Amino acid sequence: MGAILMIAGLLGTIFLISTYQNTMKQTKLDLQQKSSWIENTKGLIHKGGLGSCLAGFDTSKQENWAIWYFATDEKFVFYSYGLFQKLYEMPRNCIRDYEILDNSQFLTKYSYNALAVAIAGPFGIEEPKTELDKRYYLRMNCVREDGTDHKIMFLSHETDEFVHLVSLMKPFQERLKLEERKCPFCAEVVKMEAIKCRFCGSELKADEEH
Repeated sequence: MGAILMIAGLLGTIFLISTYQNTMKQTKLDLQQKSSWIENTKGLIHKGGLGSCLAGFDTSKQENWAIWYFATDEKFVFYSYGLFQKLYEMPRNCIRDYEILDNSQFLTKYSYNALAVAIAGPFGIEEPKTELDKRYYLRMNCVREDGTDHKIMFLSHETDEFVHLVSLMKPFQERLKLEERKCPFCAEVVKMEAIKCRFCGSELKADEEH
């Protein structure tokens, strides 16, 4: 009986060691893949951390609160730091406007905005007591390819990467909504079904290309 228990214990130990070694190998492989992806991303020009995402991405999982971003020749790609999963990507020219705010500015501008307070409330927005308590916010008003608005907001204890990301933005390029087109005469945006441009008064055909 004692011999059987000894053999069982030995087999259990071997199994645990094997499992540990396989886990370490997988971890090492994951790290190598991450490093390889970062360094070999086509057109990569910058990478950095943005702190926490307060709005714009799926932040239902705690692992997605810490955000990395990668800037390529044409787009920004955002990843969760914890799971290293891609959360979102967008062209560098889709940001209509932005603002970088400190705690005081954020409170002054949005303290009466119920949505902003609801979003930021769990993170304890309040006046900083020390330098380490300072928080900064980057709000970006973006436009998706289908022309719909997309608001994104980050929170961090410093502004360096906010400023760097902003410096990498390209001039904003308007996106048309599905129900919109441009007047071929004055280039203003009109409704798809419009038969007369409300800007220049030109007659429009229903099948006019847009």
